Amino acid sequence: LGSPVTYGNPNTEGITWVDVEVTTKNDAKILDATLSSTTAVDLDFELRTVDGVVLDDSGESNANEHVAARVKPNTKYILRVKGFTNGPSDFKIVSDQYLPEGSPNANVAGTITPGAPGGGGSSPTGIVKMVLRFTVNPLTKTVVAKIIQ
Repeated sequence: LGSPVTYGNPNTEGITWVDVEVTTKNDAKILDATLSSTTAVDLDFELRTVDGVVLDDSGESNANEHVAARVKPNTKYILRVKGFTNGPSDFKIVSDQYLPEGSPNANVAGTITPGAPGGGGSSPTGIVKMVLRFTVNPLTKTVVAKIIQ
């Protein structure tokens, strides 16, 4: 991960975050990332565009978080790790990029090609299986979908 820069949010005193930049392959379809820590009590995790748009976020009450979203090829994205009730803590991010079958990037570390050996099992061509959580708020008339796996 190199030496990511740690920031402090002047609008929310006491909260800090670390941004880790990821660039997608030239045929990436989905970016999927999992955060874990052996020392943190609670971390939160976001997948953002470089201009700050949040594509997915995870705010469980522990340090194990997961984000995923459809992405554009050859594009930089930010994985933001946010502290909550921690002092200095370690963390690990494992990120995968889902590629179309027959991708020249197949078998490259951090990539998964559905249907390819070692690349996500026996999913039919062009189909990526995932579990979504839908939250419906009848008061605001909004529906939010979040990728769980």
